[in-house]
Amino acid sequence: NNITDKLEELAEAHNMVNGFAVGDIANIGDDKQKDDSSKLEYPYVWVDYDSITQGIGQTRGTQFLIYTLRLVVLDKYTPSSKNTMEVMSDTAGILNDFIQYISTHSDLKEFRLSGSDVQILPVRDNEKDGAEGWTALIPFKIPYQFCATNLPM
Repeated sequence: NNITDKLEELAEAHNMVNGFAVGDIANIGDDKQKDDSSKLEYPYVWVDYDSITQGIGQTRGTQFLIYTLRLVVLDKYTPSSKNTMEVMSDTAGILNDFIQYISTHSDLKEFRLSGSDVQILPVRDNEKDGAEGWTALIPFKIPYQFCATNLPM
């Protein structure tokens, strides 16, 4: 939740971002955000948690968790305002801003896996709204507070 909250703060502060949502990637492009009353406006940032990996130690059991976060930045091509190259350029820039923020912001950089590169891939939402942009998977390493002897059960 803390990571998602920081990303939402960045989306609200970013001059080029008009929407932010968290949810399953299968629902990307749906018209409703978390409060079910406001439309998701372009360009927007979508956050989904892709996977969790447990780091297992020999004596303590799980020592850390790696949450892999999927960030997607999409905008919609409109013949009157933007061409495809401009949409792809703008969304790549926004995604790069988020990655830079995650890599350097004091509240997040301690959780970001150092030395791991972030691959950015193009994405197109042909089925729902025809938006296009970029996506990246970003791993966060979170210490696990319980060990085999102090599980909450």
